[in-house]
Amino acid sequence: MKTEKLLDLFARNGIKVIFRPLRYSSGGLLQHGGNWYCLVSSTDSFVRQRWTLAHELGHYLLHARSGVCSLFDEPTQEREANKYAAELLIPVDQVIACWEALNIYPYNKEEKIKILAKEFEVSAQAMEIRIKEVNNVPSSHLVNCICHNLCLDRAGYRAR
Repeated sequence: MKTEKLLDLFARNGIKVIFRPLRYSSGGLLQHGGNWYCLVSSTDSFVRQRWTLAHELGHYLLHARSGVCSLFDEPTQEREANKYAAELLIPVDQVIACWEALNIYPYNKEEKIKILAKEFEVSAQAMEIRIKEVNNVPSSHLVNCICHNLCLDRAGYRAR
């Protein structure tokens, strides 16, 4: 997902995104005066900011909006927000298709991870974790993802 679309999701949910230098955190979600705000550290790298945005959107959609509001420091909520961020920024079907497309080149695993991280605008660490998760997906699901991803329109975009 491109950054503009990610920011649009915040706007559609009535959440104001604020980029500021933050000393002890990459970001956070807070409610004040009936309004929601997502704070993002302006000193973090671009890919870190994107992950923070997706992660905090996950908190909002999974926890805050549904009334399960806390400081989001519960390990389960953090894992859920990370999973949401991964699904949003690094969709399984797209990762599989791109990984397979790179097989025609003589890249090793680390090179592929760096290439995909750049393509998806995430950190190499996030991409490596996602690749490990993809390897744990049942093969029947992977076949469905690959077949779904290969249905393209004439312009080369995924057909709806």
